[in-house]
Amino acid sequence: MPDKNGNIREIQSTIDTLRYDEYTVYLTHIDAWYRPILELWVLTGMIPSEMAGLTRHHIKNGFIYVRRTISKGIEKESCRTENRRRDIIGVDKKSSCFLDGARE
Repeated sequence: MPDKNGNIREIQSTIDTLRYDEYTVYLTHIDAWYRPILELWVLTGMIPSEMAGLTRHHIKNGFIYVRRTISKGIEKESCRTENRRRDIIGVDKKSSCFLDGARE
C-alpha cells in the first residue's frame, strides 16, 4: 500500500502463518472444551474480543454479524474500527452446532 507520499514499500514478513496441516494437529491435541473457540478463530479470523461479544442474535441466516466486542471485561456496542464491523458469510449447520455448543 502506498504511503502518504505515494511511495510503495516492500514489507518483509517475519510472521509464520498457520498452515492447514498444522491447524489439524492443533485440533487433535486441544481439549474438547476449547475446540469450538479454535475453530471459530481460525475459520473466521475473528479476534478474541469479537468472539467474546457474540450472542445467539449475532448468528443467523448463514452469517455471523460482528457488531460488538467485550474487552477487559467491558462490553462495547460498537467495534473499534469500521473495518471490524462486518458480516461473515458461510456459517453452515455444522458451524452453527459448534457455536451452539460453545454457548451452553
